[in-house]
Amino acid sequence: MNELLARGLKIVPVTILGDEVVVGFNPKELARMFNLESEVGSPVDLPAMVDKFEIVLQAACRATRQIPEDRLDWESPERQRTIGQFTFHLFDRPDRALNAYLVGEYTNEDRGRPVEDVLGRVGFERTARYGEEILHRVREALSGTRPLD
Repeated sequence: MNELLARGLKIVPVTILGDEVVVGFNPKELARMFNLESEVGSPVDLPAMVDKFEIVLQAACRATRQIPEDRLDWESPERQRTIGQFTFHLFDRPDRALNAYLVGEYTNEDRGRPVEDVLGRVGFERTARYGEEILHRVREALSGTRPLD
């Protein structure tokens, strides 16, 4: 963490090779950085992707429900973000990705929406239910059973 902070980075995932930095999961930039010849955008195994989303989002819902309500406004010393905002963020990113697919754009505003603007001042149980709603939307969108909207 100290190495990241020394470079002015407060976000993960991040990949560093020498002086080059790639923030986030960016297949094109990572392929370029490592001089890999790979087709980005190759066919995706949707059932496997749904399974992975299920595992991650269900675990996030369970973990969110385990946080005591009196910790809603707790802030991590290295991040100026409450745990309430962080748990919301876990579910909001997949929601914003689905939205971006529909509208054709993923904006900077999509990256850091405040929980209060979307759900209001809510606790961890309501945030976990929001996560379940998003999981349902992801499941439907990736299974192709209905349109994404």
